Amino acid sequence: MGYSCTKRAMDTLNALIKHLQNGIETGPSNTWVNKEDTFFYEIGREQTDGSITGIVQKFIPVTNFARRFGNFKINSDGTIFRFPGTSKKDWKIAEVDAYKEQLKTFPLR
Repeated sequence: MGYSCTKRAMDTLNALIKHLQNGIETGPSNTWVNKEDTFFYEIGREQTDGSITGIVQKFIPVTNFARRFGNFKINSDGTIFRFPGTSKKDWKIAEVDAYKEQLKTFPLR
C-alpha cells in the first residue's frame, strides 16, 4: 500500500521539486538547495481530503543534523497552500507545470 492523495496534489509536489532541483542532482529525490541552504521534505499522514501535508527540514552546515523548518501543505486541487524554503513564484511555476502535465494525460476535447 502506498500514500493516498489526489493526482493533482502529487503532480504539483513532483513539479515543485523538479523545478527547485533545476536538473541538478542534490542527493535524495526529496532534497533541494535554495541559495546556500539545503532542505528536504517528509510527507506526513494521509489526509481524507486528498491533500499532501508534511514537514520541511533544513540541514545544519558542518553537523550531520537537520532541524524542522516548517510545515507544508498542497491542497487536493494541486494548489500550494504553504511550503517553507520556497517562494510563491516557485509555487506558481510548479502549479502551471503540473497543470500542463495533467493536460498531457487528460487532454481537453
